Amino acid sequence: MSTPGNPFEGIFGELAKLFASQGPVNLQVARQIAQGLAMEGTAEPNIEPLERMRYEELARAADLQVSAATGLSTSVAGGVLEIHPVGRGDYAGRTLDAYRPLLEGLAESFGRMGQQGAEASEGDVADDDDPTAQLLGGVTDMIGPVLLGLQAGSLVGHQARGALGQYDLPIPRPPSDQLLVVPAGVNDFASDWSLDPDEVRMWVC
Repeated sequence: MSTPGNPFEGIFGELAKLFASQGPVNLQVARQIAQGLAMEGTAEPNIEPLERMRYEELARAADLQVSAATGLSTSVAGGVLEIHPVGRGDYAGRTLDAYRPLLEGLAESFGRMGQQGAEASEGDVADDDDPTAQLLGGVTDMIGPVLLGLQAGSLVGHQARGALGQYDLPIPRPPSDQLLVVPAGVNDFASDWSLDPDEVRMWVC
């Protein structure tokens, strides 16, 4: 039951939520950081319908060219390739979801390395009997996922600022016939380099 007039109750509640993690990486923190950086603290605008239609037209043209030149299907999951324009914040969130297995695997690897280092440095007193070691171990277990979430969110958020689409980085994603493109990034890139926007859109598709 809450105590009336306790100014610290809300603060401690938020801290408890911050450090509560269901895995080796706090993805809630990562998502907040990534989307905040990607959108620079502003509301994300909707993709214009005409721009969506333009991407769909160019994607069909690109699909036909690839099929004619290679004889291969552009589908990777057995369906029909679909171009999905997204904002920078949405791209950041989807990228974190796609990279989740990699981030969790990296975090677990760090955990194993830390455990091996702790075992190698054990002295005469076992960690189970050392209150200092128990305290530090508990703090590390609590803070570690948050720090990894901050790092992952910062990485993805900054990358989303200049992303053109999902293949900017050669990092595998789960197989899907949905191709993400970031119109804001494409338009900024075309403007900065005085390029024809449709040519850049076609290249991204």
